[in-house]
Amino acid sequence: AILESVQPLAQRTGAELLLLNVRPRISDPAPQWAYPGSLSILEDPRHRLEEIADNLEKSGVATQVVLSEGDAAREILSFARSLEVDFIAMTTHSRTGLDHAVVGSVAESVLRDTDRPVILQKALSPSHPDPRIVRSGVAT
Repeated sequence: AILESVQPLAQRTGAELLLLNVRPRISDPAPQWAYPGSLSILEDPRHRLEEIADNLEKSGVATQVVLSEGDAAREILSFARSLEVDFIAMTTHSRTGLDHAVVGSVAESVLRDTDRPVILQKALSPSHPDPRIVRSGVAT
């Protein structure tokens, strides 16, 4: 995944990795309270990202986990601006046709609307989005 490309760069430069997961905002709260316990800890994005962060920390890479809610492209761009990141690294699902027209492309929006360098890599699986933002460990 994208971490295989970014981890060596972070190790060499002392960059901090910000692991960001953005979930869509749910307007109907019923699914959240109607089925308590339906989301297992293995499906929880925080749990998954904290495991990744632990492995990165063991290899000497400073890492921070952030969960956010809203429009993925807007949230990524907002974090990138507010934290003054050096670059954005993220996966893309390479959607085409009707799927692209309906869902759009987060990567395309980020690439179009940021002034930061962007590293894109095709996702291994559409069920495991992997957006990552990298912030330098040195003052920027």
